[in-house]
Amino acid sequence: MDMGKKDQLDLILTNPLVNYLAALDGGWAEARQYCNTHNINFDKYVDETKISIAKQHNISLEKKEISTKKPELGKINSLKNYGLTIKGLEELTLSVVRTAFYGAKNISIPKEAKQKMNPAEIIAVYFGAEPSKNFPNCFSELKRKTENMNAKEKMKAIVASLNEVAYNPDMGNASFLRYSIISPKVFTIAHGDEQKRIDSLEESVCKEFVSSFEKPFIAPNHGDGGTYHDPGWEGGGIGLSYTKDAKRGYIKGIIKEASRD
Repeated sequence: MDMGKKDQLDLILTNPLVNYLAALDGGWAEARQYCNTHNINFDKYVDETKISIAKQHNISLEKKEISTKKPELGKINSLKNYGLTIKGLEELTLSVVRTAFYGAKNISIPKEAKQKMNPAEIIAVYFGAEPSKNFPNCFSELKRKTENMNAKEKMKAIVASLNEVAYNPDMGNASFLRYSIISPKVFTIAHGDEQKRIDSLEESVCKEFVSSFEKPFIAPNHGDGGTYHDPGWEGGGIGLSYTKDAKRGYIKGIIKEASRD
């Protein structure tokens, strides 16, 4: 049975991939000015842009993706290294894999949680962790907002916040969006599905994730007392490398961190 028009529109307009793509294509500041000049309803313009984007990228809008039931609870991500591959991560830019590598060194996703995540969702957590923890104001604010939550609610709030960073077009991470579309999908990616999968985790797993996130940020060794090797650091007045070897080093480092169980 076809889903109702309202359900379909709700799914389109809240799908995070649609929102990100629309933000890239929409140029909202310019669009708002255009709408004001031509007496066009801006909210309607944004909605129509998102619908067009969803159709353009063939983003799935099946009925099962908006179910209120917990999705695919019996399924786990059993792919090698949870679906993270050198070839797949090569789709990301050097700056994205560098940020994700630093993030992977600063947050540990328990095995049981990774088994409930798509590859791109793991990368989103890693990518979002670096700026979220490295900037003290962001870090303290997120901890403040979640301090009175139980572990499961904290994990859901933290993951949602890290996703906001990962899908933010101002972060210069368009390559991550492309990766999130073409990478393997063990689970559906409808709005809210990842949060429902977190709901299925044991409280102890969520506590482990939260405890890892709440630890202070640790920096790479750039000759200044950092705690881990940076594959892209050359030192000697050169600083960070922008070579293919550096990128491959970050990618291998990400996969190594993700494979730790």
